[in-house]
Amino acid sequence: MMKELVVAEKEFREYITGKRFIALLAILFILCAIGMIGGLESYNSQLDQYKASQKQHETDIGYRLQIQEMEKRLEEMKANGAPQDQIDSMEAGLEMMSNQYQMPSMITIFYSIMSSLSLVGMALAVAVGFDLISKEKEEGTLKSLLSHPIFRDSVINGKAIAAVAVLTVAIAMTFLVVIAIMLFSGVVPAGDDLARMLVFFGVTLLYCIVFLGIAIMVSTLVKSSTMSILCVLGIFLIAYSLPGISYNLANIIIGPPPQWPVSPGWINVPPNGTVTIDGRTITAEEAAKINEENQKQYQMLSQVAQNESNAYWKKNRDLTSMISLLSPVGNYNELSGVILSNQRPYDYTEASSSGRPWWLTKISIWDSLGYKWGNLVALIVMAVASFAVSYVAFMRTDIR
Repeated sequence: MMKELVVAEKEFREYITGKRFIALLAILFILCAIGMIGGLESYNSQLDQYKASQKQHETDIGYRLQIQEMEKRLEEMKANGAPQDQIDSMEAGLEMMSNQYQMPSMITIFYSIMSSLSLVGMALAVAVGFDLISKEKEEGTLKSLLSHPIFRDSVINGKAIAAVAVLTVAIAMTFLVVIAIMLFSGVVPAGDDLARMLVFFGVTLLYCIVFLGIAIMVSTLVKSSTMSILCVLGIFLIAYSLPGISYNLANIIIGPPPQWPVSPGWINVPPNGTVTIDGRTITAEEAAKINEENQKQYQMLSQVAQNESNAYWKKNRDLTSMISLLSPVGNYNELSGVILSNQRPYDYTEASSSGRPWWLTKISIWDSLGYKWGNLVALIVMAVASFAVSYVAFMRTDIR
């Protein structure tokens, strides 16, 4: 392990002092600082709005009387044994009335830097890894390096350790700058917000490591740095476009949605009158029976179409999610979305229910991750697989 650390120390010094790394890190700092300023302004605006609404409610007699009336009706409904769905609906209405403006969470400030971390963090990872091995091949230094008493696995492992350490330092420094701006603005994270911020750091670092692993893998497989950067850019474009086109790909795979039945025409016959349709004379009584049968048939077909439609769109959503799992960008966006919100994610099956509104349910960071554990596993698998391929390919490379 000592030889790996010797290689890692040498590579780390070269990376950390390189112009490429310093330039990209500076860009990341600037973009995140600008994003944080905008995010803080939005957060303070929401906080002021929340405080103003709370103050207004305290002095608004009409509002307080309305809340008391709703509470009284709710107690009466419970005492009289009203149906549970009506009680749930009343409780939901009372809670929405009492929480028209919710206390904003400071963790939402990080939404303003998510895109910068996604794009520049990926660029930084690629810049560190795309010529990690190919440059050594081109310059002939790899053959010279392996002529020393050092094993191949020590070389590739040491280089990988150094690259991961560089990314960790870069992302950590970025988060420290962001936290410093927050503290300077009087925003102090604590409790669940602090836990979410730390998890967001870990997921961001894992996302960057995935692209680092891909870059190192390509650098190991190709012979030149030019070909390596072209291949990595191609993978990057696919990764960024895949979440956007996953819905269209799913539609192509499973086909168009089911068609709904056509509503039957209504036969209007005046009382004691008749109409002739296709040579047939229909009385008002016969028309009423035909209309009733047509409506029954239409309702039955509509129910079948509704069931087929629900099954189709569920399959479409599942397939879209599966396709998005192939993209590190899509996985990062999904994970960031639940990490940076303490609300329970939207569930379309509850959108029209009369129960408690989904956006009023606060959950912990661990519950949030539970909704997107598949995306987290996908990132981990991508990172491990890319480094494993890099290791095997390097160990089998013919260096002459």
